[in-house]
Amino acid sequence: KAKEAAQVVLATMNPEDTFNVVEFDTFASSLTVPSCFTNGMARATAQNMDRLDNYVVHDVAAGGFTYYQRALTLAYQMLANGQQSGITSGGNRAILFMTDGEPSDSNRNDIINYINSKSS
Repeated sequence: KAKEAAQVVLATMNPEDTFNVVEFDTFASSLTVPSCFTNGMARATAQNMDRLDNYVVHDVAAGGFTYYQRALTLAYQMLANGQQSGITSGGNRAILFMTDGEPSDSNRNDIINYINSKSS
């Protein structure tokens, strides 16, 4: 269901928007190939959307624990890199989180506190 939901979100984007995906379990990773994803966020061009769709459908796999804070840390870094490079100016920004389970973080309140610290 998560892969189908990701495809629905991707279908709503236009070329001024930027996006990436954070796949996480024990570790958090994002799409970094091709080079347009190196700074973390890429324009939602048809070619990039096809690449992401292929990644979500074929390469995202279940496994390990489910550490949300690691995924959030990576996502905030991608957004910061996109802002510094200027790629995220204009348009909407989207990061799709793909995982397979309930949080494995030892204290779920730490997840909320981390989000709150980043939004202030």
